Amino acid sequence: MGKRRIDIQRRILRFLLGAGLLSLLAMGTVSLRSIYGVQDIVMENAETMGNSVLAIWEEKAVDQTKRHLEEVAQGKARLVNHELDFLKKDAQYIANSMERILAHPERYSLRRLPSPAGQRVSSGEAYVLFTPAAKNPEEMDSALSEEIGLASNIADDLEIILHSYQKYQSSSFVASRDGYLICANLFSEENDYEIIRTVENHPAFASRNISRYQKAEQAGKGEFTVIYTENEHSSIVICYSPYYSGQQFAGVAGIALQLDSLYRIMADRSISDTDINFALNQNGTVMFSSLKEGPLAVSFEGAADLRNISEPTIAQAAKDMVAGKSGIARVTLEGREYELAYVPIPSVGWSFGTLIDREKAMSSVKTARDSISTGEGNFAARMHSSLVGNLWKLALLLLLVFGGLYFRSCRSAKRFVEPVLKLTEGVREIATGNLDKKILINTGDEVEDLANSVNDMTRDLKAYMENLSHITAEKERISADLDLAANIQTGMIPHRFPAYPDRTEVDLYASMEAAKEVGGDFYDFYLVDDNHLAVTMADVSGKGTGAALFMVIAKTMLKDFVLGTNCGSLGELVARVNDQLRQENTERMFVTAFIGILDLRTGMFEYVNAGHNPPLVYRAGESRFSFLAVARNFVLGGRKGINYQKQETVLAPGDVLFLYTDGVTEALNEKEELYGEDRLLETLNRIDVSDISAKEILEAVRSDVALHVGEAEQTDDITMMGIRFLG
Repeated sequence: MGKRRIDIQRRILRFLLGAGLLSLLAMGTVSLRSIYGVQDIVMENAETMGNSVLAIWEEKAVDQTKRHLEEVAQGKARLVNHELDFLKKDAQYIANSMERILAHPERYSLRRLPSPAGQRVSSGEAYVLFTPAAKNPEEMDSALSEEIGLASNIADDLEIILHSYQKYQSSSFVASRDGYLICANLFSEENDYEIIRTVENHPAFASRNISRYQKAEQAGKGEFTVIYTENEHSSIVICYSPYYSGQQFAGVAGIALQLDSLYRIMADRSISDTDINFALNQNGTVMFSSLKEGPLAVSFEGAADLRNISEPTIAQAAKDMVAGKSGIARVTLEGREYELAYVPIPSVGWSFGTLIDREKAMSSVKTARDSISTGEGNFAARMHSSLVGNLWKLALLLLLVFGGLYFRSCRSAKRFVEPVLKLTEGVREIATGNLDKKILINTGDEVEDLANSVNDMTRDLKAYMENLSHITAEKERISADLDLAANIQTGMIPHRFPAYPDRTEVDLYASMEAAKEVGGDFYDFYLVDDNHLAVTMADVSGKGTGAALFMVIAKTMLKDFVLGTNCGSLGELVARVNDQLRQENTERMFVTAFIGILDLRTGMFEYVNAGHNPPLVYRAGESRFSFLAVARNFVLGGRKGINYQKQETVLAPGDVLFLYTDGVTEALNEKEELYGEDRLLETLNRIDVSDISAKEILEAVRSDVALHVGEAEQTDDITMMGIRFLG
């Protein structure tokens, strides 16, 4: 580039000086040709430089736009997947609770709930609705009345589940095939209350023989569907999960959310206000969408399969989405081109897609192209005008002073060529990655404007890359904090075994296999004195650092109360712990727990079950496991003033207690089938525990759970404890 600059200046001087020596005419002709040659070279360099800048900018803009679009789609899909996954788990939890109530009527008393048809119910309060034939409870069949009274014990679970959806307009419910509905609603407007007053109009119950109920019954697992109110076409997503009485289908349980909640999740991470967001199910049907009309809108007339529409780009993208793929595709929607990023939503088998108008996404490139084109045209016009004027000046000056002509020629050549060369060098340095480079040109013309445009473009590109680096660093910091919380949580529980090598009265072993996300499972054991061993197995509601912190509080408080207070029976002690946990519990978290104290001399075992899974006990005299009888006490931290019933049993030498959390019985395989209490009991009874240690018992159970889960991802902590009383 340096050699070219010198050649241009010499060429100008050669032509001008030769013209002065030969004649005014010869000088004019040569000078004119030379000056126009300079103009062509300068314009060619300017055009080359402009095209180079534009190509670099366009390539980076396209790459950055696609990458950002893909990141936004992945982020939104993760949020929607998280919400729908919890929706599905909560629906399954309600169904499991309903099956336990129907399977063990002897554990529950008949309960009567209010009905919004006859009295006002509060937001979040459980109620019951009856079929038209059974609206008068006095006229109801006695068997059905008794069944409704028994089923009404699900009310506490419905209300607790609903607390976790307080920021949404939602419902939790069970709908029996016998025609009654037990439900709790969060409603914000009066017309919301009017809709629930009759079972015929209730969104969760109306037309119970429609396909979504039948699909849930046939599939034997949770199903999602979208229904619409008849007045304003507002969308509701409902997750149904079937429940059974014995081996017979008894009804469905579920959670219902206004889809506006999912729209808010999508709206907080948008590239522009014209983003299009939608989700497809396994049949290619749009489940929810930010569009109100068109092929990507939710169809209120009937489900349409996007794989079969006439537009081939959208049809092919829909096939890839239904197949569970992820990627970016260019599609045509109503005559306009869009960039589509799609990502699977694994918890429900759907696929999430987000589109951005390609023309708007590339608007910055078009603006740069127009600016460069305009600058080049203005630069050419001014250069031509300036060259003609200077030619006349040079001719006149040559007549007066040859030396003055020489000085003017050098100055003119340098003034025309140097800014363009400087601009070209600066752009090349920027193209190598030096975004701190500033091109300083003070010519006062289009070259200066073009240099300023390049500087602005470089500044904006650098700011965007710095912002992207900041976001990436923040994600890494959050991930590191979660790893630290998980390590602290694991370090809080006893993990040295054998626990009491100098004691021969008991063989104890415990294990906790944490899921990827920080959870709230914990176990604990410690000697109250020389003759009494305290054990705890608990599970905090929710996931994340909040659950881990609540776990630490609950574990510490339980141990401190057992060791440091004299508050009467074990039931009274647990009641005091519950009151302390409930105090200042603004997040409404709770913990299920099983607490017991074993007398190492006599085998007397006192225990309190606070909403936790019932343990299993092995009786050496019978050579088999069975579930330990537990009272139906409330969870810890849910309400104040709860009385907890203490229970007792006597362990004979050789008897074994097996404690666990719901991560064992609710472990899912690739078909989303639960491990279940029945299989746990069958596995334990299949093991010959008469001459093996507590550790070997837990390892046998963990192996069977792993065999059931297969390649499926672990979604909850798997925590177990085995205690063999040796006497």
